[in-house]
Amino acid sequence: MKNLKNYFMAFAAIIIAISSVTLMSFKENLEVSRFISPITLYFHGDTSDPNSVTNPANWREQPNGEECDTGTIACSMTVEDTDLTGTFPTRTLNGSQIELTAENNGSNQYAPEKLSGPGSEPTIHNKN
Repeated sequence: MKNLKNYFMAFAAIIIAISSVTLMSFKENLEVSRFISPITLYFHGDTSDPNSVTNPANWREQPNGEECDTGTIACSMTVEDTDLTGTFPTRTLNGSQIELTAENNGSNQYAPEKLSGPGSEPTIHNKN
């Protein structure tokens, strides 16, 4: 009976160890996935000011509360994580990777376009 108890305790310890390693690996994968591309940056600036639209500091990870599906006014963009500067969750667009230009939509509102830089081609999501 004493041997059975010892085997049970050893078996329980092995199950706990395996579960711990599995859960720790899963948590690590979740942490890493926050930094894997693509990353959506949201515009926090004045859409009627072309300098504001092209300023990399105005493109941040924090959502701006806007619907960024279609339109011709700056709202958000999707880029690679290598196009960012700073640390999570306050990263911004790295202007040395992606230089932006502002396109006037005819109503003195602006949307971004990539002008130059070695960074990825951003996917622009504008609003109405």
